[in-house]
Amino acid sequence: MHKKTRPYRAGVVVAGLLLVWVASGCATYSGGMRKVESRLAANDYAGALKELEDQKPADRDQVLYRYNRGIIQRMKGDLKASSESFESTKALSEKLDAVSVSEQAGAVTVNDSMRAYVGEPHERLLMQVYTMLNYMESGDFDGARVEALQTDTLQQRLFSGETEEPFSRYLTGIVYESLGEYDDALIAYRKSYQSYKQGFKKQPLPIPFSLKEDLLRFTDFRGMTDESKEFQEQFKINDWVKMDATRDKGELILVYNYGLAPLMMEHSTFIKVAERGGNIRISLPYYPDRGNLSMPRARMVVGDQVRAIDVVADVDAIARRMLDEKLPGVLARTTARAIVKTKVSNEIQKQNGALGLLANVAGMVSEVADTRSWSTLPSFIGVTRMYLAPGTYDIHVQLVDAGGAQLPEKILTGVEIKKGKKKVQSVHWVTARPVYARRH
Repeated sequence: MHKKTRPYRAGVVVAGLLLVWVASGCATYSGGMRKVESRLAANDYAGALKELEDQKPADRDQVLYRYNRGIIQRMKGDLKASSESFESTKALSEKLDAVSVSEQAGAVTVNDSMRAYVGEPHERLLMQVYTMLNYMESGDFDGARVEALQTDTLQQRLFSGETEEPFSRYLTGIVYESLGEYDDALIAYRKSYQSYKQGFKKQPLPIPFSLKEDLLRFTDFRGMTDESKEFQEQFKINDWVKMDATRDKGELILVYNYGLAPLMMEHSTFIKVAERGGNIRISLPYYPDRGNLSMPRARMVVGDQVRAIDVVADVDAIARRMLDEKLPGVLARTTARAIVKTKVSNEIQKQNGALGLLANVAGMVSEVADTRSWSTLPSFIGVTRMYLAPGTYDIHVQLVDAGGAQLPEKILTGVEIKKGKKKVQSVHWVTARPVYARRH
């Protein structure tokens, strides 16, 4: 009786593998985002949101879905809805941090995409940053301060012992400054400066010009003569807007979001396993080569004033570094899983050749790479700041070529600047994503 039931049980195992594969989908997550991104490139934010909602994400993809929904709602101008999407994600991410036994089992036996997605560390931090920006753009700096404190706490937890992410530190400095908490603002600016110098995730960026001015302005204002002189010599800046000169003005702060974060793809290959004396098939995530990708030169023009927009975060490079760091673990899990699947199919084949072959096929086709990532983030984030007399302005955000000639522009009309207040505005500039050749 026992021998007769073994093929039946084996058949159940194979059928289960095939059902899970069909349920999880043979296509990778990144393939389903193409339509959303096409809408974004056409500035059709409502259409992009509908395309995203039509995908009907699985429960395990809810965090990623809300990430994407929140950023698209920002692009659409619905800051309140965006904040609600992000706030709901915070609680869900914390809950899913403790991965359930069933999810772990699914990841071990099928593929990594069966686990609940909680977000990569940089994604969780940027979600917090964009929530803070939503409050800043709404003029609610008290609300932004709550987010700033949460950002500091999250940064310490995610990157303890490492160089901190500098843009989030810079943004918290702006929040503290807006509320007159100048000592805390200067501390945040110093931390941001140190992080830019050291290079977050070994990705150094030039220190933004506006941050240099902030350090000079605050050290001068606080009478820190030696430190101020040191910054002047290092930055080679002898003239900047002094604190007293800002009293009767307002400040415009532009956050420039360019492009889309890299889209993760899948590469399958065969590797030799000594203990089996044969090859197994594995699938791994990767980012296509970015080549010489960089943010095009950009500037903000208000009347006769022009300010260059400096890169404050290279999200593309950070995402690639994060994948590099976790890839050894992914490879170990994928290899172990492939070995287990092969052993199971071999055992089945001893009882039933045809069924064993089917089990081998099921094991291979169910092995897809986890290509989930927050791909609607920008490739680069830029910032510039400008003091203006109180009034209403049209803000021109322009791309410029190497010779300084103006390329396309976006115009923000009727932006009101108030005395002693900061006005934060964002621009999202999405371009069509290049079509990359897959690895073979």
